[in-house]
Amino acid sequence: MFEMPPFLTWFRGRAAIGGFLGARMRELGKASVVRTSANGQPAVALYTGPRDGKRRLHSLHVLTVAAHGVSRVVAFQDIGALRRFDLPASRS
Repeated sequence: MFEMPPFLTWFRGRAAIGGFLGARMRELGKASVVRTSANGQPAVALYTGPRDGKRRLHSLHVLTVAAHGVSRVVAFQDIGALRRFDLPASRS
């Protein structure tokens, strides 16, 4: 399952999630990720761009890991709230 609060849309299953993420990543352009954690769970910060030679913090994806792999991803896009995670606002 892939969720993006506060949006009401969510996706379930590899095909639906892959289709959404593939289309979205084409819109966002080149991206990079930084491993981190949130509430004791593994997470990745997504940086998109580049703009002015830097990639900007776009979202934080919190992963729920089960025996068979990742069972849920919750993506947070409120950059103001992400400041609490001590993530840099941009990367080169």
